[in-house]
Amino acid sequence: MRAGILTAKARRSDISPVLACCLADVYMNLDIFHNLSMEFGIISVIIAMDAADQLKCRDSPGSFHPVLHQAIRKFQNQNWLIIKEIFSMFVQKTDKKVAIFLADGTEMIEALTPVDLLFRAGIPVSTVAVSDKPLIRSSHDTLIVTDMTVDEVHFDDYDMLVLPGGMPGTVNLENCEALKDAVIRFHAEGKQLAAICAAPTILAHLGLLKGRPATCHTVRMDELAEYGADVKKDPVVVTGNMILSRGVGTAIDFSLAIIAHYLGEEAAQKVADSIVYPCKAE
Repeated sequence: MRAGILTAKARRSDISPVLACCLADVYMNLDIFHNLSMEFGIISVIIAMDAADQLKCRDSPGSFHPVLHQAIRKFQNQNWLIIKEIFSMFVQKTDKKVAIFLADGTEMIEALTPVDLLFRAGIPVSTVAVSDKPLIRSSHDTLIVTDMTVDEVHFDDYDMLVLPGGMPGTVNLENCEALKDAVIRFHAEGKQLAAICAAPTILAHLGLLKGRPATCHTVRMDELAEYGADVKKDPVVVTGNMILSRGVGTAIDFSLAIIAHYLGEEAAQKVADSIVYPCKAE
């Protein structure tokens, strides 16, 4: 049996009787048990996965059971903002907001490293699922709950769109017309775009890298060149209103470049120091 546990703390008066937010393997049957303890205002939602024939997802391969989707949405709508407000360590340093887009097959480190480091820096970040559900499966089979779906995002609320790589995540991002339209509009308006690994090819296919210095994962560099980019092998390339990077190994540099754009090099260095990056022997 495998189990996932979510623990949330909040004032008793702010908590609904049941929080059914769970991370689950959609290819297994689910038997959901709620262990609700109101002592000290702590509620634990325990999801045990076994072979019980109760909530089957196999009829819709690649999709999440509607009960699971409904439970996650209920938790987010009713409680997540309350819990985040009361217990968050986030100290906002700018009004500029960043949206990071995730799809099934997204590379998890490339997506979540900027989420983590921008949080540390005080830059507001939202995660957006390119899906009709706020839940995606990463390229290495890890489930990630996002803040919202692409149908729910208000693009005008954000100053930067971030595109992580991974396969087939990059393809799935590129197949999202709403996201591509927003990327084109952001570029035309001089707003910020950032892409890492294979995702810079999305910008190249839209004609946004022609004649510009650019970088991406090594195996996709020829593709950038075919679309007219001046390909570099630097860990991060800043070109106009775009920040581009190469892959998992440069995800921290990529994130620090975004921080430097909004808050300056000193703030980026402060975050780097706080995570012991780079780590050098003395």
